[in-house]
Amino acid sequence: MKNENFRALGDQEIHSKIAELQESQLRNRFNKVLGNLEDTSVIKKNRRNIARLKTLLSERKA
Repeated sequence: MKNENFRALGDQEIHSKIAELQESQLRNRFNKVLGNLEDTSVIKKNRRNIARLKTLLSERKA
């Protein structure tokens, strides 16, 4: 997702999106270890999206 799309979300939506991405990240890590994950780049993409959302939340608090 693009940063502009994240900025349109409310705080509650951002928190739920972070939780969703963290759950997805956990499943992807397990699948990678098991050898079931075909596209390993999703792990990096999820990690970066989580960081973007957390940064956006901290910017709003400041």
